[in-house]
Amino acid sequence: MESVVSRLIRRCQAQIAGTLLLAAGAVSVSAYLTTDTSNSSPSEAVATGDFLLQGPNAAALSSVAEDRGWEITHKLPIINAIAVRGPAEEITSIVAESASVLRVTPNFAVSSSKKPRDDDEGDSNATTSPVDNDDVVTEPFLTFVDKEFSIKLRNTGSKKLEIEAIDLVWPGSNGELEELKLDGKKAKDLGKLQSDEGDLYSISIPGSKLGKKKDRELDKDKVVELEAEFERSPETDMAVYGLTLHFKGGTSTTFVPGSGKVFQEEERDTFFPSTVGADELHRLGVLGRREVSVAIIDSGSIENDLLDYDPGEERRTVAFYNAMTNEEESDTDKKHAIKIVEDKFGHGSHVASTVALSDPSIDYVTEELTGSYNGIAPGAGLVVIKALDDRGKGTYADVIRGIDYVVSNKDRFGIRVLNLSLSGAVRSHYWEDPLNQAVMQAWAEGIVVVVSAGNRGPDPMTIGVPGNVPYVITVGAMTDGFSPSDPSDDRLAEFSSTGPTVEGFVKPEIIAPGGHIQGIMEKNARIAKDYPRFHDTEDWFMMSGTSQAAAVVSGAVALMLDVDPQLTPDDVKCRLMSTARPAMDANGNPALSVFQQGAGLMDAYAATFSTASGCANVGLDVQADLAGETHFGGRANRDENGRYYLMGIEDQSYLWGRSYLWGRSELAPESYLWADSYLWADSYLWADSYLWADSYLWADSYLWADSYLWIDSYLWADSYLWANSYLWADSYLWANSAIGANVWVENQ
Repeated sequence: MESVVSRLIRRCQAQIAGTLLLAAGAVSVSAYLTTDTSNSSPSEAVATGDFLLQGPNAAALSSVAEDRGWEITHKLPIINAIAVRGPAEEITSIVAESASVLRVTPNFAVSSSKKPRDDDEGDSNATTSPVDNDDVVTEPFLTFVDKEFSIKLRNTGSKKLEIEAIDLVWPGSNGELEELKLDGKKAKDLGKLQSDEGDLYSISIPGSKLGKKKDRELDKDKVVELEAEFERSPETDMAVYGLTLHFKGGTSTTFVPGSGKVFQEEERDTFFPSTVGADELHRLGVLGRREVSVAIIDSGSIENDLLDYDPGEERRTVAFYNAMTNEEESDTDKKHAIKIVEDKFGHGSHVASTVALSDPSIDYVTEELTGSYNGIAPGAGLVVIKALDDRGKGTYADVIRGIDYVVSNKDRFGIRVLNLSLSGAVRSHYWEDPLNQAVMQAWAEGIVVVVSAGNRGPDPMTIGVPGNVPYVITVGAMTDGFSPSDPSDDRLAEFSSTGPTVEGFVKPEIIAPGGHIQGIMEKNARIAKDYPRFHDTEDWFMMSGTSQAAAVVSGAVALMLDVDPQLTPDDVKCRLMSTARPAMDANGNPALSVFQQGAGLMDAYAATFSTASGCANVGLDVQADLAGETHFGGRANRDENGRYYLMGIEDQSYLWGRSYLWGRSELAPESYLWADSYLWADSYLWADSYLWADSYLWADSYLWADSYLWIDSYLWADSYLWANSYLWADSYLWANSAIGANVWVENQ
């Protein structure tokens, strides 16, 4: 007997003839329509819109558009598509009228994808320090290295200030305060500590112990550093510290975690290269090279020698392309080239500097050169592609045109890596999304595609587009907790999106540093103006996100291909995953789910010299997928208790432990360390897959079929509601979507 769901599917198909019914609660396509009244009365106004047309032949698509007088805005041969602008009703009905058009898709909005916040418009009006003396501003964090912490402060007022005393509180587990320095000068005879039942120590140091009057004066706009060294390695939870500076005249400034402003010198250590072992490669002379280029599709880039030139001062930005205007410049006309991809938003510049900044790093303690650099691949070639505007917004057509440019010019510019620090909501199977199709084509053409997981964590099933493509390397974010020398407080960043995907694939594949990443950004960029406390007023900006984590991995891939240019994308993915270091608890068990950390923290050094092969994308066939012949599903499912597991594997303990339940408390257990790399189980092959079944029940909440229905009012990420009447068919009209740079989450 035919089931109720089958009858409903059949009836809906007959009623809508292969087009989409927009459900109550779904975003209306009308959001992309405008009204053209130039040649008509108000009663005759025509709704116009921007759409993608796909079919077997791009030339035939162009003929259809030209015959009807529609404006062709983009030609997208990578997915056999064109973008058009014209009467919405006429365009959306073309599938039924012309055999040349197989699919019509609104030209999705590309905008800044971020975790929702109440203060999303920025903190330009926020107070930087809720204390008595507003003229003295501290950094928003303490930096922990070895047995000490340090913090910088600045007198932003118009008058010189004199420090009269410093009050300091710290956890008793640190032991005694052994040394205090103000701007490099040691305080003398620190005095007696006060203890609060052994849990906290405190001390008040009078100005007379801090040196002569000139040593404790803060001139106008002067930056000074306070350093405190303890008996033992310090606790790194900034909330358990207290620091107040008292000034002559009765005012004071108190350190408040998260408040203040970044003040750092030009010479610095960004730390994240050493977290993933890239510093060791740098010291071996593995820096990347111009012939192995990383293409970055983002908001553009700025003119900066640390981005434009490699450590040997050779020009390494080989091409600039504006996918929004379809303009290209090589490296011959620098000013013009930079102008066409000018980055007034800031995100693209920051991502590019994370990938390839050529600035030598300075040891934070010794102030000596480390032999490493502040970017992962300082010698790699760069291809800058602008697809997002000055507000971080664009369209699907622009991003796809950017990918098309990468594929078409990969041999010309030596493009081996494509960085997509973009993420948007999933609204179909991975293989039906036009952007995903372009990404899959790039992978099939031999380009390693690295994608950010998204900043919508910590809940499961929050991986976005195009991170849900099973072939690519999807990257989540970890943070060192502002203590780069102490891995015991490393943790998964709370914002990092987690898997599995709708089709059951484990995502992300790996994680990389994505917390408080220092990179280059102009102070007048929109992001820097929205969050001024994280800009040092010169060149440097600090931000967190899976965008930065993806950039770290893209740089590491460039180093791998520098050493072995013959690696295929599948080889690169296999070696990155097989050498990653999972987070382990004190008992030697994984501290995080495989759906949170994938294989674990990337190890660039180990991956570069690995010989692993055949362990990634097993059972997948990207060519058959693109041709529509076969599609794939992964092993993931959810049990009756809401726990995610991998089907076909008896022992699930290595995934999360039998008692593991998803929740925020699991993101940062009391302590864990990164273990030696291993595959999660001897018999487990990453992305081991099966052919997509005609019907597949996912946790009893919705039914998959060739033409399938989302049932039970399933609530998808970002409050997107798939209702009972929402049907996907072979030819359909897509609803409004947003995909873009993973822009802002609080620094972690």
